[in-house]
Amino acid sequence: MPKRPKKRRRHDQQGEMTEEEFLRELEQLIEQWSGQIEQAAQQGDIMLIEGTVRAWTQAQGLWLQHARGMSIEKAKAILISFAAVGEFSEWSDGQKSGPPPTVLSLYPKE
Repeated sequence: MPKRPKKRRRHDQQGEMTEEEFLRELEQLIEQWSGQIEQAAQQGDIMLIEGTVRAWTQAQGLWLQHARGMSIEKAKAILISFAAVGEFSEWSDGQKSGPPPTVLSLYPKE
């Protein structure tokens, strides 16, 4: 199972994360897990890759829903399309080095 960052969560006065904090934490997790996927791929650790990819994909789906206001169905469609074509497809075929690209690259920070 992927390791979560050891960064402390910030909370508002009611003890809840704000939407912005939630999104920033998701972005950090997505980037962290991208690095773990790259390392696991280099080491040939299939079990770690599988577990990390599941969490990484779910985090990207949540990010699409909350940051971009997408329905679950639309977020799934974006993830499937992203995996099938473009940068991710090139990475998975070994044509690009480094960590796998994420859907965050599709949407510039505002």
